[in-house]
Amino acid sequence: MLYYYIIIINNNNNKKKIIIIKKLAAELKLPFRMRTNTKTFLRFFTPPVFCILMMLPGIQNTSLIIFVVICLAVVTEQFAVATSLLTFPDWKNAEYIGGWNYNNSFYKFGPGGLLKANFQVPPTTDEELLSATVYIAVNGIAEVYVDGKRAGGSGVGRRVLEPALSQWERRMFYVELNVTELLHKNNDSLSKHHTLGIALGRGHWSHYQYGNVGAMVQLVVNGKSVLVTSSSSNIWYAHSGPILEDDLFNGEVFDGRIAYALEWNETFAGWASYNQNDTITAGWKHVANTSASFYRPPLLTSQDKSIPPTVTSVPSISKNITWFSEDTCVIDFGENGAGWTRLHVKNHIPTFKKNTTYSKIRVLEHKSSKGAQIFLAHGEMINLKTGDLFNQYPCPVPSRVCVNQTDHYISNGEGEEEVYEPRFTWHGYRYVKVKGCPSVIMPGGTVSRYNDVSYSNSGSSVSWACEMFAIRVRTNFSAVTSTTLSSRLTFPSSPILTSVATMIERTMLSNQIGYQTSCPQREKVAWTGDTLMTAPTLLLLFKEGIPYLRNYVRSLSDNFDLSFISDAPDGTIDDTVPHVQFQTNRNMADGSSTFPSHNGSSPGDNGGWTPVFPLTVKLLYETDGDAQFVKKYYARLKTFTKKMMEMCGNSVPPPPIRAGHSKCGFYGDWSNPLVRFATTRDTGRIISTSYTILQLDAMSEMAKAIGNEKDHLMYNTMASKQRARFDAFYWNETLMEYGTNHTFVQLNSIMAIRILYWNSPPQEMIINNTTGGNKEELFKANDTRKKMAKDALVKDIQSRGRRHTVGLIGWRYLFEVLSFIGETELAIDLLESRESPSLGFMLKKQGEGTTLWERWDEPSTNPNYISQENSTSLNHPMFGSVYAWLVGHKDEIDQILLRKRRREEEEKRGSGRKTK
Repeated sequence: MLYYYIIIINNNNNKKKIIIIKKLAAELKLPFRMRTNTKTFLRFFTPPVFCILMMLPGIQNTSLIIFVVICLAVVTEQFAVATSLLTFPDWKNAEYIGGWNYNNSFYKFGPGGLLKANFQVPPTTDEELLSATVYIAVNGIAEVYVDGKRAGGSGVGRRVLEPALSQWERRMFYVELNVTELLHKNNDSLSKHHTLGIALGRGHWSHYQYGNVGAMVQLVVNGKSVLVTSSSSNIWYAHSGPILEDDLFNGEVFDGRIAYALEWNETFAGWASYNQNDTITAGWKHVANTSASFYRPPLLTSQDKSIPPTVTSVPSISKNITWFSEDTCVIDFGENGAGWTRLHVKNHIPTFKKNTTYSKIRVLEHKSSKGAQIFLAHGEMINLKTGDLFNQYPCPVPSRVCVNQTDHYISNGEGEEEVYEPRFTWHGYRYVKVKGCPSVIMPGGTVSRYNDVSYSNSGSSVSWACEMFAIRVRTNFSAVTSTTLSSRLTFPSSPILTSVATMIERTMLSNQIGYQTSCPQREKVAWTGDTLMTAPTLLLLFKEGIPYLRNYVRSLSDNFDLSFISDAPDGTIDDTVPHVQFQTNRNMADGSSTFPSHNGSSPGDNGGWTPVFPLTVKLLYETDGDAQFVKKYYARLKTFTKKMMEMCGNSVPPPPIRAGHSKCGFYGDWSNPLVRFATTRDTGRIISTSYTILQLDAMSEMAKAIGNEKDHLMYNTMASKQRARFDAFYWNETLMEYGTNHTFVQLNSIMAIRILYWNSPPQEMIINNTTGGNKEELFKANDTRKKMAKDALVKDIQSRGRRHTVGLIGWRYLFEVLSFIGETELAIDLLESRESPSLGFMLKKQGEGTTLWERWDEPSTNPNYISQENSTSLNHPMFGSVYAWLVGHKDEIDQILLRKRRREEEEKRGSGRKTK
């Protein structure tokens, strides 16, 4: 019998506390023995209160953790605080309530609005504030204020864009915000009046027309529930607020005049602070009993216990400015990234002299900026002749999400300075087109304006000016494992490989927002193929990569459950997870929205997209060896694999694409440089068959990990049979290579080598470990075909001037395969190339501040290029899969680079001698 020992030393009222602990232990089914006044411990512990736990090694018990926490709390007379860990948040008595949620006649999307309620904390014996936490669940995005101060921090490192996206049909996140200090700072006594305010943003939820934005809140102080959202309580009020419109893709419209009236600035929210003379003024109204109109998910899950929060960075200064008219310029921040622009409007600025910095000279004339309309349009590339930005899709765009990426600020003209940052959107950008500012303050204090670098010595003055800073946002990863962002992955003999590694790191970091986005401007969703290709890179880069990916696996599981439970014929997962789908005239609250909602042609593509589910679970097991995590999802993975085999795996080649029934290689080798949409027939079929085999391999390995030898052998045998079918069908006896189309010989050879000749189990091993196996059906490696596949791959790369012809899928395995066949130097040549298609070409065209592109060809700001067919992103992490190869082969790469540089130097000296 395992016992937990609780030692209580020299404490009053021990009998009462022992009774509490006994009841708790009994409820949690934990056996224990109690000792008191143990003199042995007194020699080491002088405090009058002490609690210690002694246990046998190897115990893993959640109840035990709870027991320890509460035991400690009991003996230190903090039982009320500790019990909140067990009982809160309790959403039973809470309701979703909404802010404004009304569109107006001028702005298409409208705001989420503001909510506020006044409250008092019930008096305690000594009114000592020990703990105060706000729990908030919201289907959009929210900011919380307590007594006018922002919860989640302010300034650099503050929490933003919360809660993160989840699979709404199954669960939503709630956020836990510690507001103890906010109550401490603003009130000497807890018995005073307080105010809790909530600013609501529409987020993905309302953008995709799932319904209105609503929030559910509970405030817990000293272990007692003090405030919950309830429309029937008659204490909650709503206001439309200064945010006239917010949209994830199009940006935000913010009226500084309304903000000024509400006393809302960058440091304080007067509307969310208590005033004893406060009466409900114009614009505020009681929240109606509308809880029935808000969707309530089956599960609410703590975001803070799942993933790190999204936070803001240190502001970046502008690098350059280009003027196009008297009130229009473009700011270059020098580096592509994700976030927004912080705008400072200087209302009372001094006279500036040419080439001088900011000086305290009295303004001779003043013209107020009040009512000035300032537009901040964000883009990843600029046409310096026209000022057109790349990656803007003004509404309307047929069959596509509009992406204006423009924030609009209306100045209030009050005070010396106004500061504006959007709250409920983020953008992908390097450049900001500013319209409405007659002059701009640059780093160093000089003022720039149209056709004039700085103000002259004439004594002329300017009444107001703008100053801009780039604010980047990302998931708050505390550190990285194999590399650090302050100490980059470097290659001393190859500056370009160092730049490539830095570009990948920058791209990966700027696409983490509680989940990995495919890009921060056009899509803002997690495409499964992108995540699958870069999951090893994510684990190498970020310390919290394992729990981060585990949360993603939970979303994949939620998404799969929706399809399978609904008994859909395409019971797999979507191509984007967590999945959101445009819901025309549908609302989740009234049940008219159909689930699961699919992206494009359903189901998800087996050819490198939906396999993210089993392959990510396998990757996590290979990383940390946690078989319990595998066991948690194994039953679902078996069902998933069965459905996958029915749709795509029981025949080679897989069945043709049929809407609602099979999607086997639909995307092909996505973003292939030869044919962007490489057809299913050309590349998709071989990719689909390849991923069927990779999934069977993964299931075999995971079955072994959890001790299921029967399934291990079953999946091993299935994989071997699939390999034999692959070899028989895709080998082209006429071309003497794999594949039916020589144009894609690189992709075909890469997949053949990876699937057939890399770590595939020997035929004899499978035969010896299974019964009833037919030797003729199992795969046996053919050394001649292996050599021909190798030669075909190398020959095609060399014949094209040492250039590759692969897209997303081929790129994932290209470098590992080249190293496997002894061609690491050729792989290095591909990465060091600055000719298209290559990562070096991206650096060549956009400089060191660029991020990974979605496509290999050079983008254009020509309006004819920016269309539905040619839309692309310049911040796409999917080609970052090569990072894992760079890390794993670094020593070999460094050695080859040294030899290569010496050889080049010798050739250079030899060429010089011949010239002489």
